[in-house]
Amino acid sequence: MPIVLRMHHVGRSFDAPGGPVSILSHVDLELRSGEAVAIGGPSGCGKSTLLLMAGTLDTPSSGVIEILGENPWILSANRLARFRNQHIGFVFQEHRLLPQLNVLENVLIPLLSGFEADKPSAEKRAKELLDRVGLKDRLKHRPAALSGGERQRVAVCRALVLQPSLLLADEPTGNLDPQTAGVIGKLLLDVAAENGTGLLCVTHSTSLATSFPQRMTLEDGRLVKADLGLV
Repeated sequence: MPIVLRMHHVGRSFDAPGGPVSILSHVDLELRSGEAVAIGGPSGCGKSTLLLMAGTLDTPSSGVIEILGENPWILSANRLARFRNQHIGFVFQEHRLLPQLNVLENVLIPLLSGFEADKPSAEKRAKELLDRVGLKDRLKHRPAALSGGERQRVAVCRALVLQPSLLLADEPTGNLDPQTAGVIGKLLLDVAAENGTGLLCVTHSTSLATSFPQRMTLEDGRLVKADLGLV
């Protein structure tokens, strides 16, 4: 299986009054097509920072990050935005839906960024995804008319509509009840496996983490394998 995401000796530090503060150091990770990895660790250990760098939304201080064999940081800002939209999907703890758009329109937002997708095919896939998560009768509803769990399901469909090679999820079930969290977790894993998408998920949830075939944790700025829950 091809490598979707490769991190080699990746570090991230931030300037502070007393000097640079290192958050991550010598992070190594290879994520292949169809693989799913959950990453845990205590609050403030750098999990979200790692995910932002994997999604090209933050820049490493050291080391190399490749996505589909490419170094995205050599691209111009416009080309990087197109690359990100074409190959990477994001699911955050907060759904980040646009309140003025209905459910179907929110799922189709990635088509607005200039990526030359087949709109009829994307709309068909959006409806299939929404049907799969039990929202086929809510296509014209706006986010304010949905429950928290329904809004998060819409956000997951939005991340998947362009069939990304890499799917990044940051605490995707953090605000959900256990039953809805289970639905979201299973959807992420199932679709990643079906589409050959590499899935990287940051979570504090033991139940979500243990549903992943591979689990890691951040300790002292490095990724290490974890056999049990990640909380």
